[in-house]
Amino acid sequence: MRKIVMSLSVVALMFTVMPMQAAKLAMGNRGADSVAVDGGILFSHDAWADILKRAKSENKMIFMDCYTSWCGPCKVLAKTVFKDADVASLMNDKFINVKVDMEKGEGVDLKNRFEVKAFPTLLFFTPSGEVEHRIVGSVPVNEFIREANVALSGKGLNSFIKKYKAGVRDTAFLKEYIKIVNASYLKEEAKAASMELITALGMPYMLTPEGWNIFKENINDTYSAQFLYFWKNRPLFAEKVGQAEVNRKTNLSWNMQAYSFTKNVGDKWLFDEAGFGKYLEYMKSMDVKNIEDVKFYALVDAYGKMGKWSSFADLIDARIKTKDDVDLMMLYNYPMRLEQKCTDIKVRKRAIAWVDLGIKRASANESTKMWLDSLVKLKESLSKPSSTKK
Repeated sequence: MRKIVMSLSVVALMFTVMPMQAAKLAMGNRGADSVAVDGGILFSHDAWADILKRAKSENKMIFMDCYTSWCGPCKVLAKTVFKDADVASLMNDKFINVKVDMEKGEGVDLKNRFEVKAFPTLLFFTPSGEVEHRIVGSVPVNEFIREANVALSGKGLNSFIKKYKAGVRDTAFLKEYIKIVNASYLKEEAKAASMELITALGMPYMLTPEGWNIFKENINDTYSAQFLYFWKNRPLFAEKVGQAEVNRKTNLSWNMQAYSFTKNVGDKWLFDEAGFGKYLEYMKSMDVKNIEDVKFYALVDAYGKMGKWSSFADLIDARIKTKDDVDLMMLYNYPMRLEQKCTDIKVRKRAIAWVDLGIKRASANESTKMWLDSLVKLKESLSKPSSTKK
């Protein structure tokens, strides 16, 4: 299973690298700022424009490791796969390799340009700078080598996208296309193709094991014809895949649609309050039972992204007072978000009460005492003023 990170991790791992001057002497014409990691892949940290010039000049493909400093699976790749002798031999011979922190320098722009939405994302480019293939998640050595060779063959993600845009729609192709865009974390593309496939094969196709997996993995649009068929025929689906699976799918879809009303526009997060209100009315018309829970999680997500920390804290305070479902995970994660992002000391102090509740609950049971150290440290950190947003 590929490991993907979409949220902040606090794991830190040290790397051993060749001294810069020694690396430069060893690499000859491989670039002005390339570093080999323990005999592994020789990575460059040159500017993207310079990488493109080299690629065109040498007629070589480019491999880009899109990472962040906090991504655990990224560090696993760097420590294992990128140091493998066979991987290094292939990549150093056939590619110009570059590592880019997606949260620093030009990495921020490259992240948006190449639609990097999860980490690690591994991109393979043609010498002209066109994305040929994409891997999302940490992969083992054999899979990495296989995918790199797919990129070299010119039969990677880009070839499928070109065929799809050219109008290829036979069933076999659509099934393969859905797999490859889904694995590349291109969710909108996977959704559109999945809808086309199910429409072509008929709605009952979703009741087959293959059709159910395609629907389950790729379509969460609660207004879509596919979801409405599923929603109206839940008892029939429960007979085929089990009630637990049906419940998971319904909860995921209603929640994912609710999150979609918060969008990143430029450098800001915007919340479509009017659209969200209409969505809540739509849920009522569909007799959804857990509307208040969907509303709570969507607003917590929206206020957190927009930095409306006082409103964020109001929601958590109200939840703790009225619900008994606020567990240790929530009592750690919600204060952690404030500790990481919120500079308002008054709001930070409100979060301390949540941590205190977590400490009380963790202390009451032997099986949850593992939380105590982390909670105590979080409380200490929240007590200090934060002058910068991390």
